[in-house]
Amino acid sequence: MIDFVPFDQIGLRDIERLRDDEVAEGRTIEYKDEDPTVSGDSKRDFRACVTSFANTDGGDLIYGVKADKAKAVIVDIPGLKVASRDSFEQTLNHTLRDQVDPRISPVRFRWVDLGAGRAVVVVRVQPSWVGPHAATRSFIAYYQRTSNGKQPMDAHELRNAFLLAGRAEERFEKFCDERHTVLLGEHIIDHGPQPLVNLSDGAILAIHAAPLAAMARPVALDIRANVERLREIRPYRAVEHHPITGRPNVEGYLAAVSSDLPYTYWQVFRTGPIEAVSVFEPRRASGSSSTDSPPVLNAGWFERTAVGEVTTILKLLATLGYSAPTLLCLALLKASKFALQLGSHYEGRAWGSRLFERKFIPLGTCVVEEQTPDVAAILRPIFDTFCNAVGLEGSRNYNPEGKWQPPRD
Repeated sequence: MIDFVPFDQIGLRDIERLRDDEVAEGRTIEYKDEDPTVSGDSKRDFRACVTSFANTDGGDLIYGVKADKAKAVIVDIPGLKVASRDSFEQTLNHTLRDQVDPRISPVRFRWVDLGAGRAVVVVRVQPSWVGPHAATRSFIAYYQRTSNGKQPMDAHELRNAFLLAGRAEERFEKFCDERHTVLLGEHIIDHGPQPLVNLSDGAILAIHAAPLAAMARPVALDIRANVERLREIRPYRAVEHHPITGRPNVEGYLAAVSSDLPYTYWQVFRTGPIEAVSVFEPRRASGSSSTDSPPVLNAGWFERTAVGEVTTILKLLATLGYSAPTLLCLALLKASKFALQLGSHYEGRAWGSRLFERKFIPLGTCVVEEQTPDVAAILRPIFDTFCNAVGLEGSRNYNPEGKWQPPRD
């Protein structure tokens, strides 16, 4: 893999560096001189290469370079002559969509112009933890990468690949369960996971996110090397004029609103996951005539907070070098006896009869396949569950076309 320069900055000098340094094909890189869109055989080879990278550690498939067969190093850079780049990318993504099972995240393309209508094409494949993926056609074949390139998986390797993917999700679920227990105040004193912040009172939105790769294999985030990036953390719920205090801790790095009882914080765990917590403090609906009326939790505010937090979390994970897919879990805690409010935060209708009766409401877990997805679309089932908890059929903040449109305050 070309890891000495950001993907979107790869240029001819970087391809020449691979040639001049005699970087050989192997576990994370493969060279091709033929156009992968011209025949059934070339498409079949493309699927095999992509799935082998996805089933292992990811890598770069570089088209438009000629390699010495014996040494597996680049000897020439002729490039490909492609009539339409859009058609080229669509053809390859279509073959991945239709002939790989389960579906794989779209690959990324980097075009390196050589002039005279020719270019080198770098295809970046991310490791996948929702596989293993099979390259299919008339038969099913599972591939992996070794130092000798792509190799078919034997029965033992295939079994381990399936077990690894399942265990990653199990580890994430266990991690979330432990953190929910802590946030509910049900942890064992001085033993096991501990509270990170003494929060203000109110209903808690707890968001946990983790790169699937971090749940599958042990990782250790280098806090020292990433401290400048971590210092930029600002939770979505933080009021603009409220300062954020960030510092390394035993778990990794903590960023919280500076106050005696913070209402929001982020914890970046050195093992990969992120915990984002937001408190919705008890308040009465505007115009409420009774002091006995329940505190309200506004659906629009809740959804905006979730979308804002998840969007920012995914950006941070990418900045820290983690790739998709990402596991995501949302839960509502300590909302017992809060009433749902629809419409505007200040003037919306409070449903006094629509109470969240439970102190712990799991809203759902999902896998985010892309680095920059439509977060509101992904979270719609989560928001539907949030409304289901008080007897409504689902979120009312999506139009008939499925576009998210929360009310203005």
